[in-house]
Amino acid sequence: MKLISAILIGYVVWYILQVIADWKIFSKAGRPGILAFIPIVNVYTEYGICWSSIMGIVYLVCVGAMSYVNGVQEPSSTLTAISGVAGIVALVLHIMQSIKLAKSFGKGVGYGIFLILFGPLARVILGLGDSEYIGQF
Repeated sequence: MKLISAILIGYVVWYILQVIADWKIFSKAGRPGILAFIPIVNVYTEYGICWSSIMGIVYLVCVGAMSYVNGVQEPSSTLTAISGVAGIVALVLHIMQSIKLAKSFGKGVGYGIFLILFGPLARVILGLGDSEYIGQF
């Protein structure tokens, strides 16, 4: 029971840090920080900050398709293939978005890789640090 409580507290602290970091990132980009609290809207907003909101919708559809297929008891081979393609597309979009987010704040590809590998930490540094938003890439 103590382990579950510790994990839950850790998750809540992590979530709060992410919301604060996203709030700052959104504010630096001239968007309302409150959007960081709304789960689907925050992804849409972030893609709009650094790339294109349409690409955010494509990413969300891919993630939704994967979630749907994972919830099916015995998915057909077609559904499994769709889930695999959606997963690859989502991964590629995430990688591209991370690099574009870094560039939108004057950072290089190296920081984009840092965002990919250590997203929560990189977001806190990006949001709470002194980097400034310079526009979409």
